[in-house]
Parts: sequence; C-alpha cells; structure tokens
Amino acid sequence: MSVGSELGASGFSSGFGDEAPDSTPFASYQTPGSGPASGSYASLPNEDPQVVHPNDKYMCPVHHGLLRDAVQTPCGHRMCAQCVGSYLGDSASKICPANEEDCEQITASNILPDPGFRREMKQLPVFCFNKDQGCEEKFKFGELSKHSPNCEHRTVVCRHSSRGCQESMLFKDSLKHEETCKHRPTLCDLCGEEYSAYQQQEHEESTCPEAMVLCPYKCGDVKYKRRLLEEHKADCPKKPTECKFSILGCTFVGHKEEVLLHEKDVTSHFAVVCEFALYSEMQRKKESDELQHLKQKVEQLSKEIEGLNGTLKNTHRELKLKMVQQVERLIIAEQKVAEISGGAPAGSTPDVQHVQQSIEQLKLLIPQVSNHDRQIANHEIRTAEMDLRFQMLETASYDGKLLWKIRDFSQRKRDAVQGRTVSLYSQPFYTGRFGYKMCARVYLNGDGIGRGTHMSLYFVVMKGEYDALLPWPFQQRVSLILLDQSPDKRHLKDEFFPDPNSTSFRRPVNAEMNVASGCPLFVAHTVLDNPSNHYIKDDTLFIKVIVDTASLQPI
Repeated sequence: MSVGSELGASGFSSGFGDEAPDSTPFASYQTPGSGPASGSYASLPNEDPQVVHPNDKYMCPVHHGLLRDAVQTPCGHRMCAQCVGSYLGDSASKICPANEEDCEQITASNILPDPGFRREMKQLPVFCFNKDQGCEEKFKFGELSKHSPNCEHRTVVCRHSSRGCQESMLFKDSLKHEETCKHRPTLCDLCGEEYSAYQQQEHEESTCPEAMVLCPYKCGDVKYKRRLLEEHKADCPKKPTECKFSILGCTFVGHKEEVLLHEKDVTSHFAVVCEFALYSEMQRKKESDELQHLKQKVEQLSKEIEGLNGTLKNTHRELKLKMVQQVERLIIAEQKVAEISGGAPAGSTPDVQHVQQSIEQLKLLIPQVSNHDRQIANHEIRTAEMDLRFQMLETASYDGKLLWKIRDFSQRKRDAVQGRTVSLYSQPFYTGRFGYKMCARVYLNGDGIGRGTHMSLYFVVMKGEYDALLPWPFQQRVSLILLDQSPDKRHLKDEFFPDPNSTSFRRPVNAEMNVASGCPLFVAHTVLDNPSNHYIKDDTLFIKVIVDTASLQPI
C-alpha cells in the first residue's frame, strides 16, 4: 500500500501517519534506527555517534543512548521526553530511573522540558559515524546530520549494482572501483551494442554480428562478418553433403567434389544395394507373417462374436418369457385383492382397509419429512454461524485494551515481503459492552514510507452494533505498544489523540471499517532483528493497544 492510498487527512494530533500525504512528522522519540525524528531535535541524527569526551550526563537512563529532547525530573535528573511514556507504562508514577538516593517519584505531569540542556546536547562534540572507516573529523551533535550524507568515508554500493555488482566500498574509493568494475557498461566498437565489461570476450567470440570469423567448414583463410556467414555456408564448396545412396544405407559424407568422386565407385555401392535388398526382403516376409497372424485372430474373434450373439438372443427370449409370467401373476394378485375387499368375510375387510389407510398416511408424511430435512439443514448453517460468532466474542475484550499475539512471525514476514499477505488484522475489541468496536492492523514489511525498512502499526475504527448511540467523531486517546518480552520491559510506545476532522474517526456508514490510521515508521526492522532486543521471542510478537475509556459516558 502506498502512502495516502487509504486516507487524505491525518488523524493524529501528535503527527502519526495514517497513510495520508499531508500527515505531519511524528514529534516523539523513536528507538535509534526506527525512523526520522522531528520537533526540537529535528537536526539530531537517529543513531548515536561516538562522543569525543564521554560523560554519563549525556546518556538517557531509560534507553541508555544519547539524550534527545531532554526533560528534567523533580530530583534534577534528565531523560528523553519520549522515554517517559515507555518508562511509566500503565503506572501513574515511578521512582526516577537514575536510581540514586535522592531520586523522587515522577509522573507525567511533574516532568518539565529542559531547553538549556537541549541546546547543550546540540553543541556536544562528537565524531563522525564513519570514524572506524578513517574519518577523523569532529562535529557538533546538532550538525552531524549535515556531514554524514557527504562523508568521504561513508560506505556505498557500486552504482552498477543494478547490473549485478554486489560490492560495497568507501565513497572515496568508489570512482576508482567503477573504472575497473566488471559490471560497468561497455559499448562494442564494431556493432555498438552495450554489455557488461566481463561479457566482452563472449560477445566478440559468439554474438557480435559485425565480428570477422572464419568459415566453420574450413574453406580457406577468408573471414566473413558473422551476420553474413549463413549466406556463405549455404554456398560453401566445403559444405558437408551426403551421398545420394544414403537412402539405401550409405553413410559417406564429404564436400561436393568428394561426394561426386565417391558416387562413381560402383563396387562399393553394389554391396550397399545388395544389403538393402536383403533387408527389404526380410522386412517384407516379417510383415507377411504378421498379416497372416492378424487374419487368424480376426477369424477367431468373428466366431466368438457369433457365439455371443446366439447366447444374447437366447437370454433375451428367456427374459421376455419371465416378464410375461410376472405380468400374469400380477393380474391374478389384483383379482384376489378385489375379491378380498369385495366379497371376502367380514373379518378380513378391516385388515385390508387398515393397510390402505396406512399407505395413504405414509403418502401424506413424505412432504413433511422433506420439509423437516430442509429445516435441519438451515439449523446446521445457523449453528455454524453462531459458533464462529461465539469464538470471536470469547477472544474480544470490553475494557478498551487489546493484547494481540502474532505467532510464526518469520513466516508471516516472508509472506509480507513476497506480497502474499501484506497486512494482518487483529481480533476486534471494544471500549465497553455497548461501546466502540475497534481493531489493529499491522504491516510486517512496512507500509508507505516504511515499506521494506519498518514495521507499520495502525488503529482501525470498525462498524459496531451500537454506533447510533455513541458520540462521533471518535475522540479517545490511543496508545500503540510493542511489548518487550525480557524482564527489562523496555516497551516501545506511541500515543495520539484523534483528529476530529479526519474521516478515520467518523462513524462508519458504508464500509465495515474506517481507513487505518497509525505510524508507518513504528519500529525499524533493524531494531526487531537485533538479538540484544527481545521484542520477538520463540518466533512470536506481542502488540498491545490501549484506548482511554475514562472520559466515556455510559449509555
């Protein structure tokens, strides 16, 4: 799905993307490598460079990386503004993550921005990201992003990668490599065709139509252009030719003059003719014997068919006699039944009447049985539908919280990369028994600007049974959380308030659900695949979605 393919307006006050072209940048910190950042630290790179003079005061005690968008706790410690939510989680307050003796309880309301330290972070001297590749330059942290794209020591791939080159090198060495790259485009001096440099010998020796080549029949030292060679071969005096007696079995092959001389040798061909005549006579005798054998088989089959015809005629005659006998017996039986019902003793008449009444009752029961069968079939269909509905109800929650377990992550991601199953929907969940109906949607290989590099996560408002009684547009705060399965519980969390002008949060009318809204750059593949993280364990991923229900009025 491309950006903007589902919605034309952003639905997040915090800048999430809802697959819309006019969505604003996300202003909260994301784990290094998870996507672009913005806000007061828009010029800071996403990854952590090496600090010239390392000092713990520049490190966030929550995600243990360099501080970005610094805020200050009541006890004077600092942390990233975007780490506050992931640290507090569902708790209203926690002890400061610095874990010192004078640390105090922190809440979302008693943490204040630290603009002075944010300026200090931008002035922090750091090395270039490519220091290990030889770049010794130093920069201010806030200016490093300007240098990185143009660093001479950055790693690049060969510009001929589309032609098959898989090598990577430092940018300063790329021009030298490209001059000798075996995949560099080369033009043939003779025909003007373009090919890769390593294909030059094959092209000149096998395919170039203007290359000069010798006749394969070795008629002389004269060379011909390859495109004209077929015309020469048709008239070449050295072209191999078969003897005209090849039909009789002669195997001689030579050029025109040799064949003419060979055909004048009567003695050698007399032996060939004799051998051919002997072979032909043997074949004729063999075919004659086979024909005689077939004639005998035909005669035998004809006799068998005549015998079968006689047997069938006799059987047919016997069947006709038996049919006549059965008809006669049926007539006699009908006469006896008439006698019993008309002139039989009084004691036997009720029995006959009882049998006739039973037959009439059975005839009346036939349509009733058919109707009963149809009712049973309809009941089985309704039962199957109810079972499916009960299964969905059993897994649904009614407190505004969704815990989504995604098994077989590796296979599902391969399916997404290969385009078989691009996205997955969670089971529905509700804000209450009579509340909003919602679900989550995930693109394991990313959507829009996150395709191929990130996992995209979206929130979806669905059509519910009680929508007519609910206030619209949907205005509840939504939290999207990727759960850390290690004891550290370093969950990745993003929150937003819906945009009341977005169609994603209006009442669904025609479709079963609204356009998905969320974060196309929710988490980078490099973060998910990092073995030091524990977001994927036993090939399983857990996603949690929390919708704030505190402000909802009961119906």
